[in-house]
Amino acid sequence: MGKRLVKSHKIYFRDTGLLHYLLNISSVEALRTSPYRGFSFEGFVIEQLKRKYMQEPSGRTGFYFYRTSQGDEIDFLVHDRQGLHAYEIKTSTTIGLGDLKGFKRSLEQLGLRKGTVVYFGREDFQLDRQIEVRTINNLL
Repeated sequence: MGKRLVKSHKIYFRDTGLLHYLLNISSVEALRTSPYRGFSFEGFVIEQLKRKYMQEPSGRTGFYFYRTSQGDEIDFLVHDRQGLHAYEIKTSTTIGLGDLKGFKRSLEQLGLRKGTVVYFGREDFQLDRQIEVRTINNLL
């Protein structure tokens, strides 16, 4: 596993309001058409998940990004007393298995039975035995 991992940091902008200001994104329509929309949504979701996990009295919690040299990745990994929790974050309003090939491979590489996809859609559903899809509103 170690030879396939990309050993570099990923930087997140924790304050999406400040990010939008610096990118001169001043309206919902500008955000909707911005090439930075995905980065903004990913940063927002990660910040909200971090807050959620930090409020739970579970002891030490670690937060990670996972990516292999082949490009398989997990946007957000949380390690707490219950184990590893994997999250993939998508700005789309629909999700299919074809959109998640790298995420599925990453789950298998890490030996994880379950992963959660967070998206802009309207309904939560189980995509397959391994992947649960949640709306941002219902996740938080």
